[in-house]
Amino acid sequence: MIGTRPRNDRGASLILTLIIVTVVSVVVTALLSFAFTSSRTTVELHERGASSYSADGAAQIAINALRRDEFNGAAGQCVTSASSMVLPNFYPGVNAAAPSTAYVSCTPGAGNGSSSGATSANASPGSAVLTLGTGTGGEDGISAGSNAGPIRVRGGVFSNATINVASGGIANTYDRPPSLPYNLARGACVNQNLITPAAYTTCNYTAVDPRGADPGTLTPHGASYDPPAVAPADGTIGTCAGGVKYQTVTPGRFTSAAALTALTGCTTGIVHFLPGTYHLDFKDAGAHVWTVDRTYVIGGTPTIPLTTTPTVAQMPTACVSPADALATAASGVRFVFGGDSQLVLGHQGSPGGQLTVCASTSGSGPPIAVYGLKTALGGTFPVSAQSGCVTNLPPTTPRCAVIYTDQSPNTTVTIQGTTYTPAALVTINLNNSTNQVFRWGLITRALQIGTTGSANLSLPVIDVPDVAASPIPEPNIMYLTVYVCPGASTCSGSGTQRLRVKVQVSSTPPRTVTVLSWSAAQ
Repeated sequence: MIGTRPRNDRGASLILTLIIVTVVSVVVTALLSFAFTSSRTTVELHERGASSYSADGAAQIAINALRRDEFNGAAGQCVTSASSMVLPNFYPGVNAAAPSTAYVSCTPGAGNGSSSGATSANASPGSAVLTLGTGTGGEDGISAGSNAGPIRVRGGVFSNATINVASGGIANTYDRPPSLPYNLARGACVNQNLITPAAYTTCNYTAVDPRGADPGTLTPHGASYDPPAVAPADGTIGTCAGGVKYQTVTPGRFTSAAALTALTGCTTGIVHFLPGTYHLDFKDAGAHVWTVDRTYVIGGTPTIPLTTTPTVAQMPTACVSPADALATAASGVRFVFGGDSQLVLGHQGSPGGQLTVCASTSGSGPPIAVYGLKTALGGTFPVSAQSGCVTNLPPTTPRCAVIYTDQSPNTTVTIQGTTYTPAALVTINLNNSTNQVFRWGLITRALQIGTTGSANLSLPVIDVPDVAASPIPEPNIMYLTVYVCPGASTCSGSGTQRLRVKVQVSSTPPRTVTVLSWSAAQ
């Protein structure tokens, strides 16, 4: 029998060793790759986290700047036009990298500036009544005395001096939420219990509030508060020759109060001031007072026939109001008062003084119908700034008012547009069924209102109509976009977008910022 030869295991051991070495190599390689990837991921996460933190920090800095009204180092930024700010090297770099720089763009909301807030570019006059006098010489900001009950005002009431209600009362009937029927006086209120609603009446008011400022001094403000253009020529007065039924007046400068007082209106009694601007700077001898009596004065585009004598009831709507769909930037008039020129509505004859003027529409600011010059106008036909009697502090007589109405039982005065006479006094007297309405607000140095016991006070004497914007400023919306530039000393919109924030900024003091949304860029 032949025996079996033993086998050699050395080949199998080599194969096993190679397998083990291969497996170990693969595992080590995988572990090294994983470690490298993990390290790289950790670095990236650190960098991304730093970028995110820097974006959050930049947004917080921008929000605080808006709260202080110092975005981009200036007041009023991002209300109606875009702005931006750069925050250089403000966040430390990671892994020994240079610090990050951020860029924050701010875009205003589409509706910003469209409300009537005192600082809005297209502001209506905010308050129905704003008196700017500070009480020099003991002058009241608002003085009211009525024997026929409370005098109605529809809109905010703001006096930078006192409110003195001798009798009757002042009733603010404004009812449009979220606006409140505020009554505010920097000084004391005499008979404060006669000013309603009591819940919204504050006397000795000390808060910083743009509603109490001359809107023509605020930034931004409506351009219609700026001085008008210089007078291009002297205006002319039409005659009644040849059977003309009514009298026309063309725009321009007028230096004779007597010439305007002598207007007859021809056979209908109507004096039509054609659309345009009338610069009134009376220089003739004696009192510089234009008296409207026994005539029907209509300023602007008429809505009634001019060839027949109107009724008293027709006068308040005798011209195209700036709220009317037919109104344009050239449909109305503006009476510009210079020097010590005055307008008095009298009642020595029948029908008494009848006056209705309508302003044109305005693309920036309220439609101003009556304007008191704070500074002189030059040119070939210069016009003086308001001075003399109408600016005396206090006035030597109520007849120093730039507009004065006496206690005629027939007088009607309707001013469809803002009355802006910041240096002068306005005096209104009401009797029987007299109709006197100042629409779109009255901004003046001081206001006096008096009535007889028979005056009809069922309607507001001064108001801000519903077609005007709310007298309370609406909050402004801003959109912040944050870009981060790691390791760079400057940054712009070409950087990496990291964050978008929507904020709401209050328009009245104290200035507050509310974050409405906060989202990381994808």
